Amino acid sequence: MLKKNNFHWRKETLSAFDSLKLAITQAPVLALPNFDRPFTLETDASRLGTGAVLSQDNHPIAFFSKKLSPSLQRKSAYTREFYTITEVIAKFRHYLLIYKFVIKTYQKCLKSLTNQAIQTPEQQAWLHKLLGYDFIIEYQPGKDNILVDSLSRSFHMAWSRPQLPIVTKIKQAI
Repeated sequence: MLKKNNFHWRKETLSAFDSLKLAITQAPVLALPNFDRPFTLETDASRLGTGAVLSQDNHPIAFFSKKLSPSLQRKSAYTREFYTITEVIAKFRHYLLIYKFVIKTYQKCLKSLTNQAIQTPEQQAWLHKLLGYDFIIEYQPGKDNILVDSLSRSFHMAWSRPQLPIVTKIKQAI
């Protein structure tokens, strides 16, 4: 029984590997931008990081992911999402500067960002970064934000530390 299950697992793994190999060798994963079509910017901010996808006609053009600083991790969801929007627009400004685009976010209160009175220090510090851009902000429920959601939450798997050979030698000597 164990051999049969092991064979089945290998068959599925090889099938998945062949599918992945075909996908990355046959067609480009990212599309080239067409400046005659509108851009869509989907954003998400989790407790740990931010993520965004720039796309056209539901085909991704570019991805963005960044870990938040400890001070931003303690801020409200509204502030983290607002920060994400300003960071992503700055990152993709060469695509967005003279074109109309749509920002999709799961924060309903950001829909009226440009019509709100400035009440928080974050709004005062970041709102000017959006001047000169032609955009609309649309609400997108969190369950529809699967790709962007995974980009903003992938930081728990990223961990690095220095690997010093001297430490290994000391441990072996002890």
